[in-house]
Amino acid sequence: MRDVSRDQRGLDVDDLIEREALSDAARKVLFARQDRNRLLKDPAWAALNEAALLKVSAELGWLGLCVPEQYGGLQQPFNALATLYGELGRALAGPCVMAAAIGLELLSQSATSAAVSELIEEIIFGQKLALSVGNGRMAIDVSVHGASLLLNGSVHELLGAGQATHLLIPIAQAQPALALVSIDHPGISLVARKSWDLTRAQVFEVSFDQVELSGDALILQGPAAKDAMLRAAAHFDLALACDAIGGSEQILGETLAYMHTRTQFGRSIASFQALKHRCADLATDIEVARALVDASCEEDDELASWRTQAASCRLLAGAVYRRVSEESVQLHGGIGFTWEQPCHLFLKRARINDALGGSAAQRKDQAARHMLAAAWHAKPVV
Repeated sequence: MRDVSRDQRGLDVDDLIEREALSDAARKVLFARQDRNRLLKDPAWAALNEAALLKVSAELGWLGLCVPEQYGGLQQPFNALATLYGELGRALAGPCVMAAAIGLELLSQSATSAAVSELIEEIIFGQKLALSVGNGRMAIDVSVHGASLLLNGSVHELLGAGQATHLLIPIAQAQPALALVSIDHPGISLVARKSWDLTRAQVFEVSFDQVELSGDALILQGPAAKDAMLRAAAHFDLALACDAIGGSEQILGETLAYMHTRTQFGRSIASFQALKHRCADLATDIEVARALVDASCEEDDELASWRTQAASCRLLAGAVYRRVSEESVQLHGGIGFTWEQPCHLFLKRARINDALGGSAAQRKDQAARHMLAAAWHAKPVV
């Protein structure tokens, strides 16, 4: 008989964090700290606020939500972290929490040494941050140099590197591997680029110039490294999908509130049937995307399948976020096009979400390939 006191990962149900309580608490904390007016007056404020956000996240235990208890984490299922990502998107918060959580995801699967275990603990407490470069646009050449590996190339469009102390680098070769190096390792340089998205004011480029890695730097190799990178890629896509759901809900709610205050012909524009239908369609789109995201945040034992689901979620949620933010500008009327009205913050964030780590067309190709293969294998014999 199934033990109903434990969840699918073998966790005691009494130890699971209530998602609604986590959502409410995160919303209060984030909205108290994310100052949109200050951001609009000084776009550089977002980068300065990242360190404070990381510190608060560590104090509240957010960074270690899904880290196994043996490494000092709370060992929650992924959907707890998904709830947090939704609130971060709603508040237009920076990327440091996502960067830290993905780094911890990789490190937790490779904590075979005391040094890695110690690093995990330091990241949970907000003292360090290990950034996975696998979620950026990678162009790295790997060559063998004696007993070491030489890396040359660069990675573009990285978020959260401003607080990073370490890099996690996927090594693409016959035997896949994952390397862990300090960010001040010889030959590694980090450059901040100005972002169009004011809520994440900087994207980063990491360059590798004759970077020599010894065998000790490889913390995962073979199938274990491949699986870890698949999980990190799925984590990244689902994090952005949850971000899109949170942002879509927030800007639609603000738009509806504005429509109740604006009048035309002596009536609130929220009472106009045509506008009510448009808003109802947007709300329906959000709920459809949320249903898919919630289902996909239940971890799948088949990693390749979970990776495809995550890419599909990001595609749908991203398309909904774009539509909702674009419609919100229109529904605000002329004021929606002004700098002081925050519609453009959500619209720019939605657009940048689409571009990170590759184009939407690339994600469609990836998802379609797996879905067609699954459909072919399920084809009945005639």
